[in-house]
Amino acid sequence: MLHCIQHDNQSNSCNSWDEAVPFVIKLGFSALHGIEKACNNLGKIKEKFGKEISLLGNMDIVDLTKKSPAQIEKETKDMVNSGMTNGGYVAGCNILVAKYIPAENYLECIGISFFGEPERFALRRTKM
Repeated sequence: MLHCIQHDNQSNSCNSWDEAVPFVIKLGFSALHGIEKACNNLGKIKEKFGKEISLLGNMDIVDLTKKSPAQIEKETKDMVNSGMTNGGYVAGCNILVAKYIPAENYLECIGISFFGEPERFALRRTKM
């Protein structure tokens, strides 16, 4: 059975997982969603707890909204490189994807996260 807990952070407060992760692991959860980039260092959390729990998220929706596709490409590659060490990571937004995020930026993030490069995703998407 998969147990996943989501840190629902849709307020302006910044919530860090650093102190909570050991308790979440003891409670028997196998995954965490909502690793907010503004207050959580994905690489450090992954290094410290990555063998005990899977992590999801880390792309800030504010970045997806305001940054250029080139900046999103770099942010996504950094996120994936930090999270994928030893497996147990699913790249994605730190909260639900909002409808005001430019589709081009979201597709850039998804293309890199799942296929390694946005162009491969664009080609696949047009063939569907």
